Amino acid sequence: MHVPEHLEDLARRIRAAGAPTDFLESSIVEHVSRELGRKHAGEHAAAFVEALNETPGAPRARLWAKADRADVRVYFAGDLGYVSVGWDGSISGASIVPGRRSQSLTFSPDSLYPAQRRAYRQALEDYRAGLIERSEEHAQERVEKIAELRVALGVDADEDFDDEALERAAERAAYQEAHEGGWGRRNGALPGAFRTKFAFFDDSDYTPPPITETRRVLREAKRGDIVTVGRSQWVVMRVLGDIQLLAYKHPSKHTKLYEIRLERTGVDADEVIVFEVGGSGQRKSEDVASGPLRSTGETVDL
Repeated sequence: MHVPEHLEDLARRIRAAGAPTDFLESSIVEHVSRELGRKHAGEHAAAFVEALNETPGAPRARLWAKADRADVRVYFAGDLGYVSVGWDGSISGASIVPGRRSQSLTFSPDSLYPAQRRAYRQALEDYRAGLIERSEEHAQERVEKIAELRVALGVDADEDFDDEALERAAERAAYQEAHEGGWGRRNGALPGAFRTKFAFFDDSDYTPPPITETRRVLREAKRGDIVTVGRSQWVVMRVLGDIQLLAYKHPSKHTKLYEIRLERTGVDADEVIVFEVGGSGQRKSEDVASGPLRSTGETVDL
């Protein structure tokens, strides 16, 4: 397999210095994430285009990606605009992110005819139905690619490098960047004998920062769970990652859909905001509730 020159050079420097390989391993993760991220974004985007083009009445679309551009886009026929698709399958440009007033829409589902809007929503649902399976395949591909590079660069593997290890590595990297200046590619040469604070598979010198109750509820929420935001109650309709979810007011007839989203990111974030959204995710109201998110321990059938 092809081994990137910068990783080979880093491996030689680490062996010459007799330093541990933790920085090399984190560099491998960074390289694989960057290399496969665009590929995976393209695969998600292609699935979205296929769902649109196979749904009767939905706006036609085509995939757009250039080697010199970081984003992968799906352009709609005519002058309807485009959406950007992320490596995780997220679609941006069709809704406004709360707290970022400068962000503008690149595609507005409200500009579609009613029949087109319904078809667009159906295509979006069909696309999301396959999102988990695609994401699992992508995660496995990342793990296999990382394992291949580790073997090629002579890094000993005392345990399998699975998704949990990848998540721990990413969390440590984020913590180090925030609290220690992020030694590495962005901030110049690695100091000393290529040491970082955290050994890649040795967690003995690392204590993950505790997450808030709000973050815990967001991570563990399931369809049908009843949660509270302040004095208001909501029933979870769909979980969207670990920072947001879709919900209905509880009790209600479930005709209006709301988004519950972290007001700010970070492990210490403990407040969410709630606002009404349309069927394709566009924001339709100001915040209707805010505060810590808590679970009641109750569930209902949806």
